[in-house]
Amino acid sequence: MERIVKETKNGAGIPPIKVVEFRGYYFIWEGNYEMLAANITGKEQIDIEVIPWHQQKNWLSEENIEKQLKAVGRNALYDFEALGGFNYSEYPAFYD
Repeated sequence: MERIVKETKNGAGIPPIKVVEFRGYYFIWEGNYEMLAANITGKEQIDIEVIPWHQQKNWLSEENIEKQLKAVGRNALYDFEALGGFNYSEYPAFYD
């Protein structure tokens, strides 16, 4: 992550962050470090690419998605906020 933050500070572009939309929420599928680098360096906008959840091989059902999000847990969200210097406006119940 430090390398990506340094490169971003030095003017490197951030590739589109891949996100999955599920039940009205967007979850980062690929690009966590890039998202944090964008927050840390004060980028106001970044490009995203929305990927349908049913195209992800390890998310074969809505139940699997919920299980994986619950396994991540809310503490991971708190860590992500602390590293990126931001706060989510709400926490989806999936993480409880």
